Amino acid sequence: MRQNTYFRFFGEGAEVTNYWEKMTNVRRQYMSIPSAAGAGLRITGFPYAQELIQVEGIAVLGANKQRLQPANHWDWSIPNNSFTQGWKIGNLAFIGGQISADDNARAVGKDMATQTRNVFNFIRNTLREGGLDESDVAKLYIYYYAPGDWASIAETEATIAAVQREFYPEPGPVVTALRVAGFAFENLLIEIEAMAVCRNEQ
Repeated sequence: MRQNTYFRFFGEGAEVTNYWEKMTNVRRQYMSIPSAAGAGLRITGFPYAQELIQVEGIAVLGANKQRLQPANHWDWSIPNNSFTQGWKIGNLAFIGGQISADDNARAVGKDMATQTRNVFNFIRNTLREGGLDESDVAKLYIYYYAPGDWASIAETEATIAAVQREFYPEPGPVVTALRVAGFAFENLLIEIEAMAVCRNEQ
């Protein structure tokens, strides 16, 4: 249902997408069709110096599952892929990492507020595919890029929190927020995934 990839890479510009595509073409040999929902996150390192990648996953037993793949949504840079925006199974829904991008994975918006708002709208659209809305969301995983001193980092966090409240009034879902070194595609500032627990199993 959910498969996240954490990888170490320090390139910039177009190198970011090129690296992700090469790595993912290898990963696709082991991915289901259609794939689990997930996120691709660049980090600075792992416990072992030579380690380049870690992958984690969550599986849920059951054959009655619904793929959540909204129309007119952002898409990945690899054409004709079998990647997935989200899955619903039983009373659970997993919304894969949403980014502020167009249908070729090119970043949309140059500031954190714009990208965050676009991401939350993409989460809303994916939830809607499963007959869900923000009130069903139990957990948000927010990954963001924030270079600079602690004051600028705090400002970034405040911007994300303010936009989040537009979609999730207090009290909102549980949140884990992590600074990362980057994402699968260049010029992205934020990626958010969600887990929803349906009030009534459908």
